[in-house]
Amino acid sequence: MSSSVMRCCAWLIGWGLALTGTLSIANLPGDWGNSVCGVWGCGPPLQALVACRASWLVVLIPPTVVASRMLSTRRGVRLAIIGLTIATASAMLFGAYEYFTWYVQASEWHRSYFFHRVGFSIITTVEAPLLEIAGISIVQMLRSSRKLRRPQVHGAKAFGLLSTE
Repeated sequence: MSSSVMRCCAWLIGWGLALTGTLSIANLPGDWGNSVCGVWGCGPPLQALVACRASWLVVLIPPTVVASRMLSTRRGVRLAIIGLTIATASAMLFGAYEYFTWYVQASEWHRSYFFHRVGFSIITTVEAPLLEIAGISIVQMLRSSRKLRRPQVHGAKAFGLLSTE
């Protein structure tokens, strides 16, 4: 087998082990408690929440790394903006959903916790990786903006043939 095939197989095995490891966080012994509780409701066990969130990162980071290597810096910024736009629009949809389902039925005292409820919904809804997409997009934008600020040296200047004085 060629070295690229071996490298690909090793990478896939490592990725599978990382995904299995993050999913197995849910089965760790001990009581991490159910700290995602409040007047806005109670969420899943903390181990399960951490396992699902970490698994989304294991799934999303490799394509992001590949895309950032293949795309130009400007396209990387565009992709990050698209990711942040999707995450923001989805968060707004969560807010609208919670308004029409929870807020209208909540007592006056509970209504003061509306934004807590929206945040709770976003954090505990592991089917949609909004937090992970937002985080990866922010990191991608920071990396790309650093690349865009770096001075580009081309041609004769790059080889020191022209004096900069």
